[in-house]
Amino acid sequence: MLKNLKLFFWGLCAAIAMVCGPLFAQTPTLSPQQAASILKTGGVALVLRHGQTEAGVGDPPQFVLGTCSTQRNLSDAGRQALRDMAERNTAAGIRFSSVFTSQWCRTRETAQILGQGLAVQDWVVLNSQFADNPKIADANAQITQKLRTMPAQQNWLLVTHQVNIAALTGEYLASAEGLLLRMKRGKLEILGRVAL
Repeated sequence: MLKNLKLFFWGLCAAIAMVCGPLFAQTPTLSPQQAASILKTGGVALVLRHGQTEAGVGDPPQFVLGTCSTQRNLSDAGRQALRDMAERNTAAGIRFSSVFTSQWCRTRETAQILGQGLAVQDWVVLNSQFADNPKIADANAQITQKLRTMPAQQNWLLVTHQVNIAALTGEYLASAEGLLLRMKRGKLEILGRVAL
């Protein structure tokens, strides 16, 4: 019962954040053309929330990280939207040098669809820290430090979860929406929100 109440509470918070967050957001929403132009300059990371999923919030009780059938996964519509996004990225000349993902199946599949054939690298700090999932106290510091090592001529794709993106940036994103980030004087700079 307590677990169900916790899931309901976190689900309600997520729903409120998704509806109300954009009303107060100060971060500009970039057009696909603006995003493509920024990405072509290099030194930019696209931190993306996974694609649209089946109904629900979080994962079913007793889900197993390595077993997709126990998790909430991408919906058919979510997969198709990601394939369309990948085609548009290719047509716009958007390329990623490295692709990092959480170990959840929905994020890994999102990364594989958008990764343009690149090897997808699991990175545990991108794992969902929603509800009772394990917490990584220095996840934001690890992400920031890794982005400091990104070569100026490269672009990286990081696929993760809404709760992680909110913790890192204070932004609440819809499924398959992302933020373009770069390091400026050693700190993360948000260049804009984007749904490619």
